[in-house]
Amino acid sequence: MPSAWVVGPLIIKSSWIITIVSILAGGLFYRYYSRFVKEKQKQMEDSLFSLLLTFVFTYFFGKIVFHFSLFIQDPPAILAYPSGKNEFYLAAVLTFVHVMSLLRKRKMDGRELLFSGLMVFLPALLLKTFLDTMLLQSGMVLPIILELLVLSVFVLLFAFHIFKTSDVIYIWVAWILSKWLLVFIAPFPTLFGVMVDSWFLLALIAAAIVIEILTRRKVVIT
Repeated sequence: MPSAWVVGPLIIKSSWIITIVSILAGGLFYRYYSRFVKEKQKQMEDSLFSLLLTFVFTYFFGKIVFHFSLFIQDPPAILAYPSGKNEFYLAAVLTFVHVMSLLRKRKMDGRELLFSGLMVFLPALLLKTFLDTMLLQSGMVLPIILELLVLSVFVLLFAFHIFKTSDVIYIWVAWILSKWLLVFIAPFPTLFGVMVDSWFLLALIAAAIVIEILTRRKVVIT
């Protein structure tokens, strides 16, 4: 598979197409295996979709913030400029802010939202990692094999309804720690093909703990 296609000023990477397919597959996994009632499931799907839009929009257009001078000089050129980890971090921060807003305005349970997000995110990440390896890389290496194994275990536990909503903080921390342990084998942890720093993994744990604490205190749902 070619690494990218050029359409006018746009460069469409194959990895983007794989990511879209993976997220759609994650959404189907959630729809099929979710145990929420229909109204709750619809509310979660709408919320997750709005969060996804926030993340994607910020990731692709956040480069304007980091390359503002280029945007002023040649606006179309910014479309061809690749987004990287700085844009990824910005997207993560704004998405977290959006999460807090949703929990307050819609009086949602933070655990349920995070649980639903993991039911979409982890299967999508599993498929994304597998397809990237098979179609865009030279083959399996030990870190990828271990990551696929860990993700497969999580996905199977979701599919067989082993996890409970109340367990979500432990699921999140366990997955992040598995990513962090892989740093000792592969020094550059990645999330959906974007290389991130190790501190960002700790920040993700902190964000989940904040949601857990606020939910327990019912600050975000009162």
